[in-house]
Order: sequence, then C-alpha cells, then structure tokens
Amino acid sequence: MKWRYRDVWVYYTLELDGFGSRLARPFAQYLRQAGNPPYGRCLEWCAGPGFIGVTLLRAGLIKELVLADKNPALEPWIARTRKANGLDFTFYRSDNFQDIPADERFDLVVGNPPSYCNLNPDHPLFDARRDDPRPHDPDWTIHQAFYATVRRYLRPGGELFISEVEPHAVEVVLPKTGTSIPYDLRPEEPLRAFRRMIEGGGLDFVAAESYLTSGGVTFYVVRSGMPSFLTPETSRRQTATSSQSSRPPETPLR
Repeated sequence: MKWRYRDVWVYYTLELDGFGSRLARPFAQYLRQAGNPPYGRCLEWCAGPGFIGVTLLRAGLIKELVLADKNPALEPWIARTRKANGLDFTFYRSDNFQDIPADERFDLVVGNPPSYCNLNPDHPLFDARRDDPRPHDPDWTIHQAFYATVRRYLRPGGELFISEVEPHAVEVVLPKTGTSIPYDLRPEEPLRAFRRMIEGGGLDFVAAESYLTSGGVTFYVVRSGMPSFLTPETSRRQTATSSQSSRPPETPLR
C-alpha cells in the first residue's frame, strides 16, 4: 500500500500503520501553528512507516529526519519510501534508544506511540489486540523508558511533541466498535503519569492540547522540552494556540 502527502509517497502495509496515516496532516498543521519551525534535526519515535516524519520533512517544518522503530518488518518499506521519493533520511531499528548512536542529537522529537496501557479483557477487541504492539504499552513501560532517556539526545532548546489518545481520561471508549464497553482502563489520568515521567527525566512539561477528533476519540499533543527551550517567540505561539478553540478538526486536513 502507499499513502500520499503532496508529491511524496509512504509505502506500508495495514499491519504497520498505527493510525499515523490519519494523524500526519493534522499533526503537521498543529506543529506549524504551535511550534517554532523550521526545526533542524528531528527524530520520529515509534515511527512505524514514517507518516508523521516524512510529512514534516516534505512540508519544510524540519530540515533533517531520523526515523526509529523496533519492528524489523518496517525496513523494506522504509527503504522503498526513501528510494521512490529520493529522500535523504536515517532509519534506526531500535527499541526506544537502545540502538540509536549515543552521539545523536535532536532539535525536535515527535511521535505517535502506543496510547493504551491496560486493555480491557471484556472488550470485543481484546483478543485481537492484546498482543498487537501498535496500540498497547502495558503499564506505560515504553513511555517510561523514553522519558528517562530522551534528554541526553536533545540539543539545547530541544522540544518534544508527542501524540496521545485522551490523556485526561481514565476510561477510553471507542464508539466505532459499536459498544460502550471501555477499551482501555487506566489506573489514573495518563497525563499525570506522563508529567511525572517528563519531570523525572529532567524536562519541562509545557501543554497537552487537542489537535484531532476521529471516530469519537480525541488526540492530543503532549508538549515538553529542555528547561530553557521556551523563548519569547515560542511563548507567544503557545499562548495564541491555547487561546484558540479547543475543539480539534473532525477529520485530517489535506
């Protein structure tokens, strides 16, 4: 399969898409409005086929792109995307930062990580999804390892824009599945846990802002960064974004 952004194609299979094909466009729009582009070197964490990172690169919001994901099945598809489009970017097959060179440094880290921590065994999709790494991060272990490590890979002023599902909700219902049974049962609001991870990793939490509603579920960007990364310009952008309507677009923009 292939997915298009402007004149660039991303190649993939359905099994490799963790919803990134539907998030990439609104995510890029959010970054353009709320961030401080163009950024230098960008890492897409939990990249999958690279929908978000390739979109940011083609949109001119970043100058250099690095994709990282632990799934070996991605490698031929990433290579095809690079060759077909003549793009110059780096791919690391890595579980979090384990196989990313220690001397790598990034100005921006983005990601669409697994967003559910405790799948409900009573939900009709439980058997199909419980071993699927795309949606499931049991007890937030992937997030914990990420936030404990990411600071050492950031350049001064480095920023993080991480997509999350309903980070204020302790129960997540997926209306499109046709049932009101919660899909994910969180022990607390995920944002509380994420803030502890962010601050425990030596970063500053900035904001959690909605940027898309799709299928009755709202997606947020959880923003954080190096303690000194907020400049007067980024502060003005943050204030302007926060003052706008909190209702995200219902469908991705083209």
